[in-house]
Amino acid sequence: MMRVRNGYANALGAATLALLLVAAPAGAAREAPDPAATFATVNGTVITVGEYAQALRHEARDSFYHGQPPEGGLARFQRRVADALVERELLATEARRRGLSPDAEAVEAGLARLAERGADEAALAAERGRLEARSLIDQLEAVVQAQPEPDPAAVRAFYDANPALFTEPAKLKLAVILLRVNPGEGSTAWQAAHEEAESILARLRDGADFAELAEIHSADGSAMDGGDLGYVHEGMLAPEIEAAARELTPGELAEPITVLEGVAVVRLEGRQAAQLRDFADVAERAAGLLAREQGEQALTTLRETLLAEAEVTLRDELLEPAGGIGADPDER
Repeated sequence: MMRVRNGYANALGAATLALLLVAAPAGAAREAPDPAATFATVNGTVITVGEYAQALRHEARDSFYHGQPPEGGLARFQRRVADALVERELLATEARRRGLSPDAEAVEAGLARLAERGADEAALAAERGRLEARSLIDQLEAVVQAQPEPDPAAVRAFYDANPALFTEPAKLKLAVILLRVNPGEGSTAWQAAHEEAESILARLRDGADFAELAEIHSADGSAMDGGDLGYVHEGMLAPEIEAAARELTPGELAEPITVLEGVAVVRLEGRQAAQLRDFADVAERAAGLLAREQGEQALTTLRETLLAEAEVTLRDELLEPAGGIGADPDER
């Protein structure tokens, strides 16, 4: 049976308990439920209103910039936290059934950090339960997801069924001359850079050597290599350069391109189409991906099985949307 932490009532902030106020008919009084009261039972184990409130506070703090869900999202937020509490209890109980124990050192370290921030004994007692459950669940997940090495035939089947995972993206081979413009400079500097880029472009079209001009004019790191960027995967370039390069044929120059760093003169040197890598080259990676997928599926199956077989009762009336975190009851 989960221990009911009566002392936690004093550690709860009024803003968190405000979430638990039940919507009442007009004119009726609204009262916050007793933190020691039962919020849910999971296979006979009690989850208190106080523990639910603690979970709401943690999740709100971690999920929302202002510590409260968006307008209209309170009911979904409450339900999500309630479902997570039920799952936490199921997984922690399963971990104990398998003989796992909380990592005492990690739990104490977490409590020590909280104590340094001034938490009182009631808050520390409540946090201990959360940290112990988290430790148990982390260990359980690691055990469940640890899968034996996949059968070679299964690995090959996984490779064949997921070509996108083993396809090397298309590549572009580019040369660039970057005329840098500092962010703080005004339109005059940008105009001057464009005019210089037009002049360089005209010289290149008249037969000037790209590498030579890059060494003289380019502020890019590739200048000493004659502006040669080598082959670059699509998606790794500035969007403006990539969009222009798609329209070029090898050897063709683009019109000057404005990018974040300045103005660029670009020439497409070549392109490589996306290519599926040979199975022999990626077999080890395929095996790792398959094992991870099997581990994730095993964990999902465990969660679904535990929930399907569980006896869960929940005070659904405490999930009624009753206003934002921190709202004054008299103002709702």
